[in-house]
Amino acid sequence: MDESVTWDKVDIAVIGAGPVGSAVALGLSGFGLKVVLLEARDHLHADEKRTLALSQGSRDILENIHAWPSTATTSIKKIHVTDKGHCGQTLLTADEMGLPALGYVLKYNVLVDTLLQALNNTSVNIETSSPVVHRRRETKKDDRFPGHFSGRRETVNRLII
Repeated sequence: MDESVTWDKVDIAVIGAGPVGSAVALGLSGFGLKVVLLEARDHLHADEKRTLALSQGSRDILENIHAWPSTATTSIKKIHVTDKGHCGQTLLTADEMGLPALGYVLKYNVLVDTLLQALNNTSVNIETSSPVVHRRRETKKDDRFPGHFSGRRETVNRLII
């Protein structure tokens, strides 16, 4: 995080720089809010072997925030559902639903790297080695949520996600 940024000026803190937290921070970046993305780990690029299956709706959201990986995705055009040992089955197709695909398969790292690359072009501050220890509202009338991050007491205005 830029040392000139004071925490009492932060509007929203997003906890966790995985796909969801990064997408939320990226989506909030265009609203003129001061956003900080906090990651407990000391690095952002996890060596994840996981593969993700995302819906067409998830792709639409990621495209709207300019974070859809243009390559390295495989379309899911049909899904065949059965219950082994029981009668009945169904087949869902993208054509029937009027969609280009029902979903997409991609590597976790590809998605996270694309999100982080997009975040680099925003005013979102990303802090690694920042585990959140405690968060609570001071009073019911207070709109600030103080939190303890990496042993420091910091104040976040408005919202912690």
